[in-house]
Amino acid sequence: VPDLRRNVQELARLQLETISSTLLTRLPGLRLTQPQPRFEHDTTAYGLPHVTVTW
Repeated sequence: VPDLRRNVQELARLQLETISSTLLTRLPGLRLTQPQPRFEHDTTAYGLPHVTVTW
């Protein structure tokens, strides 16, 4: 199970990198509306529950 978890985490990281770079390329004016996004941790995941942006 630890190997599966690591593989899933790596896949999620790669997906986020691809999405981020694609969005920033296609929408160069994209900016966060909050200076410091708030990370949260619940029983299943650690991360950003939502990110608000403007362009």
